[in-house]
Amino acid sequence: MMAAFATKGANMPFDGSDYRPVPGLAETVHPLLAGPQGVHGAIGWLATRLRGWPLWSFAPGEVRPATEITAARLLRAARALIDQEDHWVQGRYETLRGRRCAMGALQAAARCLRNPAAFETARDLLRTEALILGFSHVEKMNDRSSHAEVLALFDRAIARATAGGRG
Repeated sequence: MMAAFATKGANMPFDGSDYRPVPGLAETVHPLLAGPQGVHGAIGWLATRLRGWPLWSFAPGEVRPATEITAARLLRAARALIDQEDHWVQGRYETLRGRRCAMGALQAAARCLRNPAAFETARDLLRTEALILGFSHVEKMNDRSSHAEVLALFDRAIARATAGGRG
């Protein structure tokens, strides 16, 4: 079996010896690679510039604003999910047809945001507004109120979030 692989001489199969670098390719790919250090110098240069940066800052298009602003955006997104009455439901968080209660809408919007602090802030703002109305939690307020009252709850929570948080 070993003799079958020895037809090309001393080279082992797939050792990369048949592949030769293309002259000038590194210069056309990126100017940092054109220097005397080559790829390793560019990686070292980049590593020294990025030392100490949080890893989430490299995610494309993802910027983490202040928690209060994010909580307000989260509340607006959740309100938009139940803006029409036929998208709102009582007694369940979410149905198979996509109808949601107030907390179900908040949880669905939070799945896209990926900021736990903003979700907790938005949930606390909704809970505070429900407590002001005399309900022990948001789910009870949703199940014992009209659609317009639930939207008004979101509006008050959004106003409180944009005014600077809890007070």
